[in-house]
Amino acid sequence: MGPKSFKVFDGRNIYSHRKCIRLILDLEDCIKIDSDRLTGFNERLLKLLPELKSHRCSPGEVGGFAKVLEQGTPLNHVCGHIAVALQNRVGADVSFCSESKSGSSICYTVYEFKYRNTGIEAGNIAVEIINSLVEGREVGLSSKL
Repeated sequence: MGPKSFKVFDGRNIYSHRKCIRLILDLEDCIKIDSDRLTGFNERLLKLLPELKSHRCSPGEVGGFAKVLEQGTPLNHVCGHIAVALQNRVGADVSFCSESKSGSSICYTVYEFKYRNTGIEAGNIAVEIINSLVEGREVGLSSKL
């Protein structure tokens, strides 16, 4: 999976009334692979970023994202939640993310940001984390944050 481009929305936009970044992604070979089909993916992700256990998601409740992960969700959806969690870790209070549903490998995730460069870097790191988890490589955050 690779990032293709970032589009920064500094105010109200078609996705939200909040400042957002749209990250265009190429899911490549992962287009038909949801989180529930990757052995150990969900467990390793929640161990790396335990705050994701309390993320709201459909059905709109605390812990909703963990339920969606377990049921299986596209990796561009996971990417948005990781980008939000990483920003929260460095003190940016953000919560919104959304994603496209697409039949092609090119799709997007949209996520809120407080600081432009931090938001873009969070997207890059989110992609790197997902790729590491998919490929079964170790992931360390201490050098990235």
